Amino acid sequence: GDGEDQDCDGTADEMTPVMVPALIAGNVGVVVQQPEIAWTGSEFGAVWHSRVGASSESSIGFARAGADGILAEPAQKISPDSVGTEECRISWTGTEFAVTYRGVVATETAILLTRISADGDVVASNVIISDPAVAAQRHFTIWTGSELGVFWDDLAGTSFARVSPDGSIALPRTQISTRRFPMPVWTGSEFHVFCDTFVNRVEPDGTPVGTEISLAGMENVMDATWTGSEMGVVWWQPSPSDSQFFSRISLLGERIGSDMVLRDMVTMDPGCQPILEPMGDIGEMASCLWPVAGSVGFWHLVPGMIEPATEGSFASPSLGGGNMTPMAWTGSSMGIAWESAAGIYFGTIADCG
Repeated sequence: GDGEDQDCDGTADEMTPVMVPALIAGNVGVVVQQPEIAWTGSEFGAVWHSRVGASSESSIGFARAGADGILAEPAQKISPDSVGTEECRISWTGTEFAVTYRGVVATETAILLTRISADGDVVASNVIISDPAVAAQRHFTIWTGSELGVFWDDLAGTSFARVSPDGSIALPRTQISTRRFPMPVWTGSEFHVFCDTFVNRVEPDGTPVGTEISLAGMENVMDATWTGSEMGVVWWQPSPSDSQFFSRISLLGERIGSDMVLRDMVTMDPGCQPILEPMGDIGEMASCLWPVAGSVGFWHLVPGMIEPATEGSFASPSLGGGNMTPMAWTGSSMGIAWESAAGIYFGTIADCG
């Protein structure tokens, strides 16, 4: 562990969080789902999609919050109500927020971009990123330090586009794999894109590096991150174990050590989604899951160990009814957002230093 008192009780190396959740989005009759958060260095930006009652139309919401969960200003709607608006992502570019989401353009689902200033003002909205003539499915975005890398499943494989800070797209868009279900990682010099049971190394401009690498058995990748020296990957194997695993992957795309079992799905909500977030300065990672009991399980993962360093959970009357728990590390605490029947909540896991 890091030798620090994580839960402020005087004992070092525990990860049981201190959490005072704050409701950042939610009104009676409004369904809010799939939150994502990003840390700017001084506050969090959060996005989600919402719909009113049984309506088939939804929109994307945005809010800024301090580390204490207090909103800097009221939440705002940053996209029009439309059928098919969902799955939003948010990145901090150093000067503004880049928010992407799936929305319908003409008759197909496309990836759209809205840029928001550090003060929460919309700079540009509904910029089309993917090819509007081809249906776009699940997508992910990564800020490299100079550009936004956007990856999406177009049913025929995985496509990629580069977006500059001013929102312009470097054409042509590139298909980087004929395999679907991408999960990208930025290592500081290139992308590693997990698709099915393979990983593809990709230059910043979309040029493949070598050939795809097989990662036997590593199916259904749920999240992946870069620690500064290696990648951490969480994946689900439905058969024969029906379990979630954590694996370490080198820069060359090779497994490091043995796979670690995080949790068997028998005792978990089948829809729970693990989220990895790098933390600390020795390659530590945190993984957050949503168990059946209505509390969030929290794992502290340290490379080289065969089991999580610690395991804990936090619960609140507001928890329950959702399975998305995105996290963002501030350098001293972990911000977490989650969905519940009441709305989108936000809180932090304190680090007493």
